[in-house]
Amino acid sequence: MKSPFKFLDSYTKDDREIFFGREREIEELYHRVHCGLANKFQDTDWLPLVIRRGGNIIESMSAAVKAASITAQQAHLVNPPDFKKGIRSLYLDYYKPVFFIFDQFEELFIFGDREERRSFIHIVKTLTESELQCRMIFVMREEYMAWVTEFEKFISSFFSNRVRIEKMSHRNALEVIKGPCKVFNISLEEGFAESLLEKLSPGSEDVELTYLQVFLDKIFRLAFGFVPPPGGELKGGFSSSFTLALLQKTGNVSDLLGSFLDEQISLMENPETAMSLLKAFVSGKGTKRPASEQEAIDNIKSFGKEISSDTIKELILAFVKLRVLKDKDDNDRYELRHDALAEKIFKSS
Repeated sequence: MKSPFKFLDSYTKDDREIFFGREREIEELYHRVHCGLANKFQDTDWLPLVIRRGGNIIESMSAAVKAASITAQQAHLVNPPDFKKGIRSLYLDYYKPVFFIFDQFEELFIFGDREERRSFIHIVKTLTESELQCRMIFVMREEYMAWVTEFEKFISSFFSNRVRIEKMSHRNALEVIKGPCKVFNISLEEGFAESLLEKLSPGSEDVELTYLQVFLDKIFRLAFGFVPPPGGELKGGFSSSFTLALLQKTGNVSDLLGSFLDEQISLMENPETAMSLLKAFVSGKGTKRPASEQEAIDNIKSFGKEISSDTIKELILAFVKLRVLKDKDDNDRYELRHDALAEKIFKSS
């Protein structure tokens, strides 16, 4: 049986039936951009292109346009005229507004240089001021908002239309618990959801969703008899109820992700080597850093350590299976599933 809880995985359009608690934010985003949210519109309404910086944001943007195009595009889109021509062709392929969704946009400021940022700014300025059916959504962590003032110097309206996603309230978090359970026919003992939220954030009205999802996944595995780690096989015998007794078995939540990570690393043949590898996927600011196998090897060498490529491969595959790392993307890069993991690894340095 598949878990209705995402652990550290991101929600996608396929998860709309178990996505609860953000209805107000969805409506606000929808009205601000007028069309286009994946869980609000049908595929026929828009053409979304989700962009992560990868090695270079312009190269990633170019690759996304080429991959979506029906009509052949030039080898590389590099400058503003290239992108105007490419997006016009893309629109004519589908006759749908093109939406660029720049996920984890802060990576441009953490890993990019001034030349990359300035080139990207000119592309964005050209496209937003054109007559093209093209819109852009930038998703980033709040603490990096100040860095975007560089864009405002060239695009005065850059900050004029923004939405802040607040931490989730207890009232909405109750829907995050109860909604998926209802979809999966999991009964809840009276008071279970309220007790879980109080355990997660005692005395606070806000809920950290990362920890809530990890906690719910752990309770699900206890109830349904899954062998750890997350995604393991059923070991037989399960209850279709979440009870207060199960909640007591989950232990302290004060360092839930850290405990999970420590537990998994301690079970490995060489824990120190495993942690050295994970540090290759963390930036100097304690955030996620995508890296290929070779980039991970080079990073480890820069700290004066030598780990064979075979060991690197074995560890990467192990961490992918544990859902600590995401599987490699189109640029052959792996990354940690959540910045909360990156923070834990960074603090252990």
